[in-house]
Amino acid sequence: MKNFSIKVVERLSGIKAHTIRVWEQRYGLLQPERKQARHRVYSKDDLKSLLKIVYLYNQGHRISTLALLNPAQIDDLIRSNKEKQSWTDFAIVLLIEAVLDMDETSFMKVVFELEKKFDFEFMMVQFFLPLLHRIGILWMTDRIFPGLEHFASHMVIRKLMEATDYLKENPVQRPGKIMLITPQDGFHEISLLFMRYLLKKNGYNTVYLGCNTSLDTAKVYYNKHHPTHIYVNFITNLQKEFTGDYLKKMRRIFPRVYLVASGKSLQLSEPSLQGVRILSNEEQLLDFACNIFNHAD
Repeated sequence: MKNFSIKVVERLSGIKAHTIRVWEQRYGLLQPERKQARHRVYSKDDLKSLLKIVYLYNQGHRISTLALLNPAQIDDLIRSNKEKQSWTDFAIVLLIEAVLDMDETSFMKVVFELEKKFDFEFMMVQFFLPLLHRIGILWMTDRIFPGLEHFASHMVIRKLMEATDYLKENPVQRPGKIMLITPQDGFHEISLLFMRYLLKKNGYNTVYLGCNTSLDTAKVYYNKHHPTHIYVNFITNLQKEFTGDYLKKMRRIFPRVYLVASGKSLQLSEPSLQGVRILSNEEQLLDFACNIFNHAD
């Protein structure tokens, strides 16, 4: 990808489009091209430069001062700033840059440094999920972004699979068996894979059916494996009507199982259904994975 709209720049940088325009007009911060003499068009270098400036701005540097610096001076200031503060503050910027460049080596270099400091669970919650959230919103709203979303997802899935495979056997094997699915036509499985990682880490047995699972298939596995719980994750763009009806149908098909659901679409609508536990944020997701029988409906 060579060009970005101001909407894309806003979402990746976390700075409102209005603020970006003010910075350009008042401080000459960026000089985007004009498409049809009207719409701003930003290059990849423009976006990467803004990400660095936003990082320094969030660390307390004045935008009026930053606007006077050339790229080499910005890099020097970042290096100086990183010596005084935690390197991890800058890690999300480096991850976004690696995704923009589709640079696997750079992405893994950042991950390697993070692994020296944090366990995988912390990395997922603090770095990978926020990264995927930014890229994922763009993929949902701007069709010029599927390649970047696929690249970012692939890199995180690789680390998820690796982290799960390298988990040591938990000496405490807890009761319960959890079947994990996404609905039919739901092809995003990172949240599902992360839940499997957490459950395995905490000593629970899982049956992983994965993404794009029909309820007929789920019923076959249910009759064979008799799970105590079914965890279903909904992707962001599913409608409230679908999620509510789907969970009601699951409740009818699996009347004696604890149903647990999560996903951005549920965070927006949160259907209230008897016998269905909704995990609305990462804190609730982690709490569930630690003890699946807590607060069960």
